[in-house]
Amino acid sequence: MNTDVIISTRIRLARNLAEFNFPELIFNTPQELTIVNKVFGVLERIGRFDYYKMNKLTKLQKASFVERYVISSRLAVSPQGAVALSDDGLLSVMVNEEDHIREQCMVKGFDFEGCLQRITKLDRILGSNCAFAARNGFHYTACPTNLGTGMRASLMLFLPMLTKNGRITEIQEQANAQGITIRGALGEGSSADGYYYQVSNAVTIGNAQQLIKNVQDFALLICDEENELRQQQYSVAPAQTKDTCLRALGVLTHAAVLPYAEFCELISRVKLGISLGFIYCLNPEQIDDLTVTARTNTLKLNLGGDKPYDEDEQRAVYIKKALRALGCAEA
Repeated sequence: MNTDVIISTRIRLARNLAEFNFPELIFNTPQELTIVNKVFGVLERIGRFDYYKMNKLTKLQKASFVERYVISSRLAVSPQGAVALSDDGLLSVMVNEEDHIREQCMVKGFDFEGCLQRITKLDRILGSNCAFAARNGFHYTACPTNLGTGMRASLMLFLPMLTKNGRITEIQEQANAQGITIRGALGEGSSADGYYYQVSNAVTIGNAQQLIKNVQDFALLICDEENELRQQQYSVAPAQTKDTCLRALGVLTHAAVLPYAEFCELISRVKLGISLGFIYCLNPEQIDDLTVTARTNTLKLNLGGDKPYDEDEQRAVYIKKALRALGCAEA
């Protein structure tokens, strides 16, 4: 049942070019543009990427990229920041963020092996063409917490029962003791909208494979406890649990007004209903996509940008259509 808990896998690599000072020291200078051109030039030769410069994007477009995990909020405010996004959406390369380069691979489900293969290939090509600031595999980064591998390996987990049972704080303390961090859906400082959490390594020095294994092993323990709590709730109150899930589906498929916070709570119950077999869905993975596409800026962008509209009304219409297209109904 871990597929019901583990939503996505991500690996991010922090890299700097040996010939340039750290980004903070060359902020908003011509050197930043040189780095952008250099990185984009390499990417143009190895695959299909779409290229975006922050100073060419609207505020709405940048906010949507942040909501969709394509860029960080820090890159969004970088005057000479840029990002390259692969045509399949799995790879992205941020330029002039906290470090010169932030490579990222993000895939659906639980797939550290596939994620690592993709980003390792990308990293080798960039490194062979851009001369990273590294010695014997030890990468130098702007922030000391990224020194060494420069890698953050993370899993996005859906943890409604652990949250409602007040276990998250204790789990976070256990994670910290093992060099692992648990944060909200959008990373550092964010809240856990819809009960989504990122579990990642806090320690970056060491063997990359072992760091990934540490995250994986801890995350799987969390999954076991989440699944156990779900089954406990069902065994204690099966009718009430089923009713809660189906009522949530009923509201989402009939509501005329739908604030994002309410949507997150209701869709979490629908997801629980799917995992427990109460609710049928053609493609459960797309339920998780809705928590991103229904966010304020992404929803507005998809509905035409700056045109006046009532967000909560349009979200209700959007979710209603999406759930019906997915065939969501009582199983």
